[in-house]
Amino acid sequence: MHHAKIILNTATGRPSYPLLTLFRSLLLGVWHQLSDVQLAQCLYRDLLFRKFCGLELDGDVLEASTIGRFRTQLVEHDLWGRLLGEINRQLEARIIII
Repeated sequence: MHHAKIILNTATGRPSYPLLTLFRSLLLGVWHQLSDVQLAQCLYRDLLFRKFCGLELDGDVLEASTIGRFRTQLVEHDLWGRLLGEINRQLEARIIII
């Protein structure tokens, strides 16, 4: 995630969500085969999704556009495939099937 911190560091706009929150949301989207819109809806209504992502139960949730922009930035900097590959490697090493 160090590389992600570098490419996503911005001083403009509203405060960012933590990178781990953004990344975990992308993992949920992949694991549950959700579009960005569907994922945002699940984050809004599903307390387990919120908890997994580290979102406050009564706080704001990620919007579909935020999720999409984060994934796009990871892809553009060749990080998405590498991060997903590392997660898959760790899951396989622990014999965890998702």
